[in-house]
Amino acid sequence: MVKKLTEAEKEDREIKKVITKIQKLVKIHPQSIVERACYKYKMASLDKRNAEREMKELEKKLEDAKRRLK
Repeated sequence: MVKKLTEAEKEDREIKKVITKIQKLVKIHPQSIVERACYKYKMASLDKRNAEREMKELEKKLEDAKRRLK
């Protein structure tokens, strides 16, 4: 029988795959470049999430303002 993987085990496998890909990139590009690229990707992702959160908040405020105007 095949053992079902837990979510944590699935996540660990994915992380290992990503690390393997990063290690391959380090063989092609200097480590400092790969680290900076990872940092920029992380910051862009964080900025996107913050922007989406702000959009939701502003849309809610807009709906509230429209409701008050009626």
